[in-house]
Amino acid sequence: MILKKRVESEELVIHNYLCNRINFSLTDTQRHQRLKDGYHGELLFDSFTSKITCEHVIIQDLLLSWNNTLFQIDTLLVLPSLLYVYEVKNFKEDYIYGDKHLIKLPHFEVQNPLHQVQKSETLLQHLVKSMGHRPVVNSKVVFVNPSFFMYQTPQSLPFLFNSQLKKHIQSISSSTSSLTPKDNQLVNSIMDTHIPKYPNPTIPKYSFESINKGARCIKCGSIDTLFNGKSVVCTSCGGKMNLEKTILKNAEEFTILFPNIDLTTVNLQRFCRIFTCKRTIRNVLAKYFDQLDNTNPIKFYKRDLF
Repeated sequence: MILKKRVESEELVIHNYLCNRINFSLTDTQRHQRLKDGYHGELLFDSFTSKITCEHVIIQDLLLSWNNTLFQIDTLLVLPSLLYVYEVKNFKEDYIYGDKHLIKLPHFEVQNPLHQVQKSETLLQHLVKSMGHRPVVNSKVVFVNPSFFMYQTPQSLPFLFNSQLKKHIQSISSSTSSLTPKDNQLVNSIMDTHIPKYPNPTIPKYSFESINKGARCIKCGSIDTLFNGKSVVCTSCGGKMNLEKTILKNAEEFTILFPNIDLTTVNLQRFCRIFTCKRTIRNVLAKYFDQLDNTNPIKFYKRDLF
């Protein structure tokens, strides 16, 4: 059972929105690519863990804290009296193992993820012990990409490669034990401790005045769109989209990018580069958002169940 499902991080969502609204620096572009690669790798690993057949609980994208130290867990697998901590890496091509760094051939160094997962394992052990639980905690670094190869890898390390994942999942699934009330209590305690929002994500600088304006195409993500009556036409992919759905999606993007700017009909017009359809925009906002009373212009805000 998946108790908490994976979604794109706030940092990735904002990078996706900004990539064609501002000019990314090389550092921004590289950061965005790492975020996308990491997320796609985690989804690939999810496709393996979804095949576990024994009784279990999966918690994805955990952010926890112990003794004022934050730590992230890509995937936590809860089995009877046993926890698996998985750190997923979507590295590609050839690397050489080193104690402190992995070297991507010919000479690019990345931090050895073993240290990261060992730290997470230790902090998790302390955390669950403070909750009154003492399960066995095992950690694994998962190199999920099938194109990845690492030379000089010590066999004793808790590494899993793509070619080993099927066997690993089958081994876990062979368990016939059932989760106990104490296991379920631990799961609830961990979920209660989860921090929903990562503090201080790395976001490029931007402002409402400086971004490229335009309604985002729901199909391809381009903001090169034109309004044509009750539809929106994308000049990049040729897609034709429903006007109401397009306004709604772009209103959601506006509230994420600019949480401190009022969502008004005029501001959304400017954001989407729409100089007509004012009444339609106002009607869509009124349908899907709540209104602040006695404001002129009318300000909208997200409903709790939006």
